Amino acid sequence: MRLSGTGKGVLIAAAIALAGTAVQAVETEVWVRDGKTLRGGTFEGMALDPSGALVAGPAATTLGRPEAPVLWDALLSGDEALAGSGESMGLWRLAAGTDPQRLPGLPADPDVFALARGAKGEVYLATGPKGAVYRFDRAKGLFEELARPDAAYLWDLVVLPGGDLAVATGMPGRVLRIAPGTRQVSTLWETREPHVRRLALAPDGTLYAGTAGSGLLVRLDGKGGGFVVWDSDRPEVAAIAAGADGRLWAAFAGPTGRAEAGGTGERARKSEGGEAPATTITVRARAAAEEEGAKPKEPAAGETPRAPEVPAGGGELVLIAAGRAPRPLWSDGKETPLALLARPSGGVLMGTAGPARIWWFDGAGGEGWWAELPENGAVTALDGDGERVLAAASNPAAVVLYGPGRAASARWTSDVLDARRSARFGRIAVVAGDAPVRVLARSGNTAEPGPGWSEWTEVKGAAGAPGAAGVAAGVPDARFLQVRLEAAAGASAAGPAAPLATRVEARYQAANRAPRVDDVDVLPQGVALRAMPPSAVAAGDAPVVPPPRGVDAQRALGDGGGAARSKKAWESEALTVTWQAKDPDEDALTYRLEYCAEGTAPCGAWAVLAEELEQAFFSFDARRLADGIYRFRVTASDAPDNVAGAELTGELISDAVRIDHTAPVVDAVETTRLPGGQLGLRIAARDPGGRLAGCEVAAAPGEGRMLGAADGVIDGDAETFEGAVDAPAEGRALVVTVVDAAGNETTARVPKAEPARR
Repeated sequence: MRLSGTGKGVLIAAAIALAGTAVQAVETEVWVRDGKTLRGGTFEGMALDPSGALVAGPAATTLGRPEAPVLWDALLSGDEALAGSGESMGLWRLAAGTDPQRLPGLPADPDVFALARGAKGEVYLATGPKGAVYRFDRAKGLFEELARPDAAYLWDLVVLPGGDLAVATGMPGRVLRIAPGTRQVSTLWETREPHVRRLALAPDGTLYAGTAGSGLLVRLDGKGGGFVVWDSDRPEVAAIAAGADGRLWAAFAGPTGRAEAGGTGERARKSEGGEAPATTITVRARAAAEEEGAKPKEPAAGETPRAPEVPAGGGELVLIAAGRAPRPLWSDGKETPLALLARPSGGVLMGTAGPARIWWFDGAGGEGWWAELPENGAVTALDGDGERVLAAASNPAAVVLYGPGRAASARWTSDVLDARRSARFGRIAVVAGDAPVRVLARSGNTAEPGPGWSEWTEVKGAAGAPGAAGVAAGVPDARFLQVRLEAAAGASAAGPAAPLATRVEARYQAANRAPRVDDVDVLPQGVALRAMPPSAVAAGDAPVVPPPRGVDAQRALGDGGGAARSKKAWESEALTVTWQAKDPDEDALTYRLEYCAEGTAPCGAWAVLAEELEQAFFSFDARRLADGIYRFRVTASDAPDNVAGAELTGELISDAVRIDHTAPVVDAVETTRLPGGQLGLRIAARDPGGRLAGCEVAAAPGEGRMLGAADGVIDGDAETFEGAVDAPAEGRALVVTVVDAAGNETTARVPKAEPARR
């Protein structure tokens, strides 16, 4: 605090302020995108490898967009692809440069749920509902039915060593073995689960099955038994992939906690020998009127089961490695995994729905992006041959081939930096690899980038080695910023996926905002606030000289504590100004308090009463100001937390306040002796330039009696007080005390009463 006219106090206060400054408003903030946070950007020909480096993504070619809403499976076959579709749309052939071709020859226009390639180039497919297993001769374009199992759904199939097929069925849940040559069907494994949804064959010949209902991943022993490797709390195994390195990957779909109840209305399987199995969120085959606790009802003769739906509700990815406990790597409450593809170099790709993305995981569990399909709702199938990856997307349907080689150009656009208010953007630094990377930036004041933003500006020299200082962004001051990275021409050609960038930094300093003074209040004269109060009397808890009864100060003192870290106390000549102020940036504030005497014209000449105040109140000796009408102005400054020249202020002026040091005047005291030993009193008093507050009559301290106004209200500068009191004892006199609103007092002796008139 510095009182006006105290030059030495200015230097001391300034030194203290600089030493304790929190510099919130002037602090330069750093916005960073690296590792997982890079995923918040938009990828165009760019990928994020599991180590957290942006790399040139694979070259992408859209082979076609079949006229089907859902593609359940897809196979890469030479220069073309085969895709199995839902909604009774059958099998499609797709190749670059030609329209998608729906292949004829499948009876009854079935859904094609699964595809598998044989050792001699033949293709096997599983259809449904209530479908069959077919062998497709690509050269002749002919379909040959191999078996029609007694099941509502044929979900998946794999080719076993030796050429036999393993087929996963639903309602009932089984794994069947079909010999293509003899067309014999046998049961490899049967479960109480309503559906076996996925199969995968490990390099050592072990067959894995995934169920829907309880979300079980099971290792089959080839003798009709199975060992549960993982029991998920999600209801459905959406995909399984076995890597050449011995790692097994399993994706589970559906909301957590639904593994025992499913989402189709079918009853949960009972824990001890119950008859009712759980179900999957994908199949809704149970009649609505089915009774509580019954088995899932299989379709009646001639009745076609309902078509399945793409899973939803989120999911998780689990890694099973030899000699280690299964390890969940990824989970999400909304994004749902649907497809897996093991990579020859290790790791796995995972296709998801909501949104349609292809994730990229390495053998250690690091996660990255492979590609995004923003025009589609889900990636429902993945296939590949090492150099190339085939993705089947749904809602709407599309088949995209990635590779060989890398995209001719690669671009990553960051998510939007929100400075929360207008800001000045400083240096942008990008930790880049050896390949040239172009850095651009733009700014704007709308949350959605687009019209109204600045044009993209190249930030030359921003890409460099770790620790480089970066280069000024050179964009207009605004609230929002975006950064874009582009691979230079030729930098993303075929070859090793060299890191293009691993970290993006943008520095900015938000603009300072002015503080605001919301309220200025002047407490009644005589009320003082004391900071850091001691206890007992000096704290104001028990003033040595209490304020007169009836004055404004007494009521204010009874209102409890004052400003923060303060105590109210009675000081007869004190005047206290309090205020409320806040800073939108939470900067520390200091205050200047000024006053102005108001006459017939509004205040014009302000004088400083105190400055460099740190608390939101100030008590002073009101005798410094002559009687009159005053206003007080509080100015809040955020200078402690801002550099010189950047500080801002806010101010507010109080209502008019009367300062009164003049004591009331007692003009007349009349007494009348009344029956019963009482005295009637009539006292005329006035308060020049103020307002009277009360009148007390007492024969001894502490024995006073308040008198009321003759007109019933004590509210003017002149009043007549009336009342009856007990006559004083012999040898004692009555004393009248008149007090004004400011606490000024005047006393007068009461003359002896005249005898009562008869």
